[in-house]
Amino acid sequence: MYKRLTILTLVVIIFTTFMGTGANTESNLTTELKENLIPLKTVEAESGFEDLMPLKEILKDKRIIGMGEATHGTSEFFKMKHRMFEFLVEEMGYRVFAIEGEFGGSQVVNEYILYGKGDINKSLEAMNFWIWSTEEVVDMIEWMKKYNDDPNNKRKIKFYGFDIQSADNSLSYVLDYLEKVGSNNIDGYRKGIKTLEEIYAELKENKDEYIKNSSVEEYDLIFQHAVVIDQWIDLQRTKERFETRDHYMTENIKWILDYENKHYGNDKIMLWAHNGHISKEFIKLNIGKRLKDLYNDDYYSLGFDFYEGDFIAGTFTLLGSKGANFHISSSPNGSYGDEMNKTGIPISFLDFKKAEKNKVVSEFLSSKIYSNNIGALYLRKRGNENDINKKVMRDTYDGMIFINSTTASKMIKPYFDRVKDGNKILVYNRITILILALGIFIIPYKLYKKRKLSQKQ
Repeated sequence: MYKRLTILTLVVIIFTTFMGTGANTESNLTTELKENLIPLKTVEAESGFEDLMPLKEILKDKRIIGMGEATHGTSEFFKMKHRMFEFLVEEMGYRVFAIEGEFGGSQVVNEYILYGKGDINKSLEAMNFWIWSTEEVVDMIEWMKKYNDDPNNKRKIKFYGFDIQSADNSLSYVLDYLEKVGSNNIDGYRKGIKTLEEIYAELKENKDEYIKNSSVEEYDLIFQHAVVIDQWIDLQRTKERFETRDHYMTENIKWILDYENKHYGNDKIMLWAHNGHISKEFIKLNIGKRLKDLYNDDYYSLGFDFYEGDFIAGTFTLLGSKGANFHISSSPNGSYGDEMNKTGIPISFLDFKKAEKNKVVSEFLSSKIYSNNIGALYLRKRGNENDINKKVMRDTYDGMIFINSTTASKMIKPYFDRVKDGNKILVYNRITILILALGIFIIPYKLYKKRKLSQKQ
């Protein structure tokens, strides 16, 4: 009897120890994450910078900060990036902002915040990307204008776009400039008789004269508009659309930084784009990888992630394209969002370089884990897994802002008809595809059976 009790006691001790180790390992990661992350009090701009002050030491030597987003339609991501840019302007001397939007169209926004030209609605339309037509982006642009309108702020904020998915506004800027400086070929350009190569040639041959009739700053900007038109043409021809687009977007970011440094002494820039563009590593050669190769530690890749919440994305129905609200109920077990959710801290910043000094956190950041990665289109639903990528976080980003629970961005002029429940659309689409698939197999089978029957008769 005594022997049996001894064996039973040993089994209980071993089992308890094993279970306790598992529990401690999980809680240990949570504890160490809490020790290393920086809690942030709010996503709202104009809320002070006390909680952001630790970031000054982390970002002090950076020239380019690429801020991502795990979806293109999350209100809190947009608000947080607005707040971060306000902090970079007020506390760290940044004056240049660039977004994943049309290069030419973003100049319309720049003229609005600098000179009050046009209005906010025309500015949003000019960027030519429906995802930016939100109250959150309006608030940020209006803050920029307010900052520039203050005569005490001598160094003004500049607004750029670096995307090339359209070039209509760039063409308008080039043609208007050539007319302004007295080009003899303006009618031919406007009628489309003359080519882009001829515009290039004219700008180069008449550089000194055209600078005299305008300014070197304006000439350099217009020449870049012509370059962007050429980039757009090349994008239409290529099969490698993502890599070609990111190659040219990187070139444009470099040009913006060089241009601002040359003419205005601005040597730092904040970028706003999707996680897939600003990350240091991706499934394809992206902006972040190219910038890291060009600028090394001068570039800081700051990703964004969440645990659960709503977002807006485009999807497709039988009636065409729709913009819709989608909901993610949770992030996968063991994912970045899941582990950060366990800390109980709703908004946080984690600098990976500093955090890696902790062995437990370093192992977490060095392992392949899931994080959310939802683009402008959301075409499927996979339970709690949603659109995710499995990656080594330390190799992908330099740091991460985490927001536990999120809401959809507030569209003010959607390019799509708005649908409230996108998850239902995805279910309807699956049912429709299933019915069509069954029809494809059943109808030929019925015809085949009918033919066989008639042959027997």
